[in-house]
Amino acid sequence: MSDSNDTIKAPYRIIDTVTGEVVGKIGRKVPPGREEAGKPAGGLSTHHKCGKSEKSNEKKGTLTVYTEGSLVKVSKNRINPHADQKRDWVRGKVKGFSKASRRRLQRKLAKLDKREIPVFVTLTYPAEWPEDPEDWKRHLKNFIHRLAYKYPSACGVWKLEDQKRGAPHYHLLVWGVPYDELFMFVKKKWYQVVGSGDINHLKAGTRVEKIRSWRGVMSYVSKYIAKITEPVEGWEDVGRYWGVFMRDNMPYSRVEIFEIPQEKVVLAMRYFRRYAGLKSRDYASLSIYINNPDRWKKALLC
Repeated sequence: MSDSNDTIKAPYRIIDTVTGEVVGKIGRKVPPGREEAGKPAGGLSTHHKCGKSEKSNEKKGTLTVYTEGSLVKVSKNRINPHADQKRDWVRGKVKGFSKASRRRLQRKLAKLDKREIPVFVTLTYPAEWPEDPEDWKRHLKNFIHRLAYKYPSACGVWKLEDQKRGAPHYHLLVWGVPYDELFMFVKKKWYQVVGSGDINHLKAGTRVEKIRSWRGVMSYVSKYIAKITEPVEGWEDVGRYWGVFMRDNMPYSRVEIFEIPQEKVVLAMRYFRRYAGLKSRDYASLSIYINNPDRWKKALLC
């Protein structure tokens, strides 16, 4: 399909997420000889210049699709009156793994390429463990540094949890390292970082599991990583409960952004609300997590 403005009437424009330029269009071809049909004579405009033209631009929204991921978002693209203002608020102290934190983690994972399957890793402490949370974070940081040094293409997500015995432990999703190599690396390096000296901890202090599909990844995420937990007594100064390491290597999905008219925005939000079971209200944007983003894209742009 040609990209020329003279041969295509395209209500949907594909926008490059990096440069902001229009890189493609979806529309219908205009028959040859009809390019000038409907244009005013002498280069005069048939439209009055007034505020309506600006308002019509504001009514256009965007449909964002993570084509190899699990996320589709529709936005009304409202003008934010506070966009250029500096925020003077400071983020509050982390008190646990809240529902909002869980949503941010799920959104992060939904933006990843589902074709890239990670390895699931668990790091535990021996019978005795340090009580200072700074030591826990220092151990994790040292372990990740050793992983990055050995495997520069590695990356992943970590999550802190408490065991029934009260000890902290970590769950990780690791990309960029083969399972066979990661199995021996994790066992040895975590034992060295913790410095327990307990041979039983060397044998059973870690677990490395191979995941065969993205459905398996989501199963581990719901069971371990994204599980809501109650605030733990004595963990008031733990800090962050999850994070991303070597984020530049993360296998993010390709993103397509389509500029869509207001009626399509309203239709998409109606579908999204029904799919997610949300109440009807004036949303500025809505996102849903799905298995087949391309199917929704075709349905909303037809």
